[in-house]
Amino acid sequence: MNINNQIVKMSNTLIHKNTTMSIMQEKVFSVALRELERINSDSEYPHEEVIINAGELLEYFGYDISSNKSMYRYLKDEVNSLQQHTYVEFEDGESQDSGYLIYRAKYYKHGEIHIWFGMSYLPLLTEFYEKYTRYLQDDFVYFRTKGAMNLYKIFMEKSYIVNHGSGVRFTTDEIKNALQLSDNAYVIKTGHSKGKFNRTVFEKKAINPVIEEINEKSKCVNNIKYRKIKNGKFVKYYEFTYSYTDPDDINPSRNKSNIKINNDSFMRMINELKNENI
Repeated sequence: MNINNQIVKMSNTLIHKNTTMSIMQEKVFSVALRELERINSDSEYPHEEVIINAGELLEYFGYDISSNKSMYRYLKDEVNSLQQHTYVEFEDGESQDSGYLIYRAKYYKHGEIHIWFGMSYLPLLTEFYEKYTRYLQDDFVYFRTKGAMNLYKIFMEKSYIVNHGSGVRFTTDEIKNALQLSDNAYVIKTGHSKGKFNRTVFEKKAINPVIEEINEKSKCVNNIKYRKIKNGKFVKYYEFTYSYTDPDDINPSRNKSNIKINNDSFMRMINELKNENI
């Protein structure tokens, strides 16, 4: 399995969904998602299972497995608990849906990782979905924090905005959500300023480290800068600008996938599966 310089595709709907996956689980999920796309690229019918070699995976993540065998045990624990951390909720108009993106994950003794994706969510997980974002796997797996992972995916999704000379705007709450911070994060809890939002500390400890991490690690997104757009003395938006490189330009010799599965027939099959479970 070729892991390096692969491009992962994820629906824009899923890009903004936060899960409780750990950093290691996010990395495993990303590699598995790319493998799922590869398997389905030459298949007439959709597949839901992927198999990954544990040793290859740990080496790709940068671990010296020859001197640190405990990483295998750590990876095993992370994989075996992966499924329960992939729960997401969706809203579509008046309807709501929720479920697990992965319905089973198992680390076997011989060093193989088997992951089964939820069939109902395959359109959201791959480019079957009409609007999707591509990101470079090599960028993603070397981030150290969930905040960098989440913000990077959003920057990749919004690349068309910066390519047209504009900035990507976030409210304070939207940045908190992307960084998976609580609503009361960086709210002063004591003293005469109790209840006020400490924006200076928020920028210093939450935003700036994530920006530095992406600038340092990413090949596709760098030179990130931001400014505050105010309405009087109040901050209305944070506007981010950055340099963007298309993932295909990082490794132009890679084989670009050509999904052969007909989307209409695939969606009919998904609806039939759902009706059978009603």
